[in-house]
Amino acid sequence: MAEEGLERALFSQAFPGAATLFEHSDMNVREGKTLKRPNGQVSSVFSITVSEPQLNLGRPTLIPTIYDGKEVSQQEAIRRAIKSKKTFPKFQTFEQADGIAGEISKIMGAGG
Repeated sequence: MAEEGLERALFSQAFPGAATLFEHSDMNVREGKTLKRPNGQVSSVFSITVSEPQLNLGRPTLIPTIYDGKEVSQQEAIRRAIKSKKTFPKFQTFEQADGIAGEISKIMGAGG
């Protein structure tokens, strides 16, 4: 567990805003608001990459889609991300964001 915490801290330093996704996951797990998938996996974040002018000036940005134990639409996820006023990780390209999303998922566990 300490190793995971260190990995999260280092990752959050390298990719500002990543801590927001880790915190979102932790909150969903703590509050029992995860999503159980048909294959048995449990998701606590399930991030998507969006380009929204109100989030990081339109740069590709990772945001969570799991809220209250449900997977919300892209538009709802964007609305909630903007409303939260939190910092989400931004990238130069969608490909880079998607690659980092996979790494974040590995750190959080397969269901992340």
